[in-house]
Amino acid sequence: KILAISDTPSKALWDYCSRERLAGVDLILSCGDLTKKYLEYLKIYSGPILYVHGNHDGRYRTEGEPGGCICVDDQVYTWKGLRIMGLGGFSAMNKEDTYQYTEGHAPP
Repeated sequence: KILAISDTPSKALWDYCSRERLAGVDLILSCGDLTKKYLEYLKIYSGPILYVHGNHDGRYRTEGEPGGCICVDDQVYTWKGLRIMGLGGFSAMNKEDTYQYTEGHAPP
């Protein structure tokens, strides 16, 4: 089983997480905009966590990337024969930021 998460930490996982709650989850895919602290917390209770940068993840540049997790931005990651491609970032909403791109701007 694969658990996909993004944007807002789940109270069920953040406040009440345990190995039993994540029993049966083989892989977590983080689709962006979750804090380093939250992903590292989930890593304690789970198997691999793959993530891409969301449009609000510029803070990883100052805080560092989530420890123990695997960034799959702009690459293909193979997990148990399943190929997963990570395409992070987002079209610029109000301004161009670390992981917000205009149509003419390629990701770093």
